[in-house]
Amino acid sequence: MRNLKLACVIKNICEKANPGKKAMQKIVYFLQERGFNFGYVYGIHHYGPYCKTLENDIQVLELDGVVKREQYGSSLLIKPSEYIDLYIDDYKDKCINEKEKTILKYVIDNFVTKTPLELELLSTVHFVVKELQRKEDRALISDVVTGVESIKGDKFSEDEIQNAIKTLVSHEYLVKN
Repeated sequence: MRNLKLACVIKNICEKANPGKKAMQKIVYFLQERGFNFGYVYGIHHYGPYCKTLENDIQVLELDGVVKREQYGSSLLIKPSEYIDLYIDDYKDKCINEKEKTILKYVIDNFVTKTPLELELLSTVHFVVKELQRKEDRALISDVVTGVESIKGDKFSEDEIQNAIKTLVSHEYLVKN
């Protein structure tokens, strides 16, 4: 059922953009963090939050001919195949519920057109904040900056990290205390 749900999500996302592998990981991360029920478990990776199970599910959909990957420059784009409708047709109305449709629309409208680099920063900041809150029950901005820098080095400036925090607060992924 999760792969059916993922196929529906990919089809909807690709009506607005064709994300690469890295961006798709982050988009699904933000869907799940907003309450979309996938059940993926993310860890931190070189490019931010990453889920091997999601990568495996996309590979299964590719092997089943439901999605395809296309090389575009240095990116590997994930796109629906011409058979995706056959795969989801019988379950179209059941594959995602109304709450998930609302979440999907929100994430598509607000995150799908962001660059992979922007998604990497936003998702990494979000992940660091969640980890700090889990371990210390709080996340001071200075600790978030330090946490992101420990993962990313000098890839992002302190201003970029602070702006990412503001963006996440404005989209209600983080609550400002």
